[in-house]
Parts: sequence; structure tokens; C-alpha cells
Amino acid sequence: MKIEAINVSELLQAYIKQNYRDSDVLVVFQEVIDSLGSHEELFKDLDDIGLFPPKIFIHKDFMIIEMRKELATKIINKYSKSVIHMELYSNGDCIHETD
Repeated sequence: MKIEAINVSELLQAYIKQNYRDSDVLVVFQEVIDSLGSHEELFKDLDDIGLFPPKIFIHKDFMIIEMRKELATKIINKYSKSVIHMELYSNGDCIHETD
């Protein structure tokens, strides 16, 4: 048996490539959000467009939300200077993320 070390980011990317290969998804990492309480505005924005609570995939560390690339890009750009880390995946590849 061969055992390789793999980090959470690689595991997440492999999961997205397998399960959302023909989709655009926004991944919102929650570890910073919950600790700083900065999630309220983001969750309100998602609720305003009918995407909260996400019906796709929620994990204790992140949410995966399937949405159009243009909409996800607007959300990432809006929160680019905040403490919230987000990544946009298209066809399984990360194409945009917050700073």
C-alpha cells in the first residue's frame, strides 16, 4: 500500500473536479468567518440572491455553492479585501480567489 501526504486544499480540489466538473462553484471557507463574525453581510448577500442557506454542500470548514461564474466573481470582488477567504472553481480548477 502506498500512502501519500495530501493537504486539505488538494483534497477539496479533487472533490470539486470529481463532483462539479461541468459547473462553476464558489467555495467559502468558514474558519475565519465564524471566529470574526464577518459572515453576516456575506450570508445576507447570498440570501438576497436565493443561495443561503446553501443547498449544495456544507462542511464545518467550508461551503460549496454552485452558481454562475459571473455572480461568484462579483461576490469575490466585493469581499476581496475582507478576512473571508473564497475561491471560484470552474470545471474543477480554481480560477479566482480573494486576496
